[in-house]
Formats: sequence, structure tokens, C-alpha cells
Amino acid sequence: MLPHYLSFRKYSIGMWPYGDLIDPCVNFALPVHIYNHSVVQRCRELLSLIIVIQNDFASLKKELEIEAECLNIIFILSHQYNLSYQDACTEAMKLHDAYANELDELHRSLPDFGSFQKEAYDHIYHIKLQISGCANWYYNSGTNRYEPKGFIVPKYGREGDDIFIPHSIFVKK
Repeated sequence: MLPHYLSFRKYSIGMWPYGDLIDPCVNFALPVHIYNHSVVQRCRELLSLIIVIQNDFASLKKELEIEAECLNIIFILSHQYNLSYQDACTEAMKLHDAYANELDELHRSLPDFGSFQKEAYDHIYHIKLQISGCANWYYNSGTNRYEPKGFIVPKYGREGDDIFIPHSIFVKK
């Protein structure tokens, strides 16, 4: 289940194309043979996977309120491995950190891209900036999108607004 989830989730929340915004932001496009290099593409994939996990942590409190919700890595890990939500959060964080470490290692040991070495290095650096910027937006932008009340509330309110969810410690304020 987890591999299937990760394979489509990076597209379902738009993170794969998010990586395409680097070139216009830095006003430089890597040559196609470098952009399509397996290391650069893996870094783009890691961008997507890391942000997917960050997104799932940010929206966990909100999604715990939806009985039928299943598109969150915490729910996937909990179900697939029969883990408590707490243990699933720990496992998700381990996966997040492993992806982040892999990205750092790839960034430190890029292949020789010749005269475009600096540009390739800078491209991966901007991938890392996108990851940290997205995390910063989740937790520090002031958005209520990821809070339980971030859902559209029916005209007469909804049942359960007063319930405290103990896993809210994973969503920073």
C-alpha cells in the first residue's frame, strides 16, 4: 500500500510540477540532458515525497475528523503495519528524514556536469529551499487550511467541533 500511495500522492497534491517552478524563479533552465539525469530526477522525486509527508503531518489533525479519509501517510502506515497513530507518526518521520538525508547526500555528491556543475548544484539547492519554504508555509503562514475548522462548515455547524484530538502535538502552532 505505501509504495502505491507514494507513487500517486506526489501528483495528487501537485508537488511533482511544483519542482518545475525552479527554472523560472532562478531565470535559468538546466540543459535537458542534465535536467533528465537520474540524479536530478531523483532529487525532484525526493522534493515531492518529502513535501507529501510534510503535508500529511500538517493536515493530520484536520483529516482525523473525516471518518472515510485514507489519503494520509499516517493512516496508511497505521493500517498497513497495524500501528497506533503515534507509532505511525514516528515511522512517517523516519521516512521523511531518510528522504531528506538522501537528498543531502545526492546534493553533496553530484555527478560531474562539466561547465554546468554550479547550475546543477544551485538547482538542487533550490529544491531544498522549496521544501523548507513549503514547511514554513504550513506552520507559519497563518493559514487555517490545515486546522480542523479549515473545512467548509455546513450552514448549521457540524458535530464534534469540541473534540480534542490528542495527536495535535504533531501540528505545530
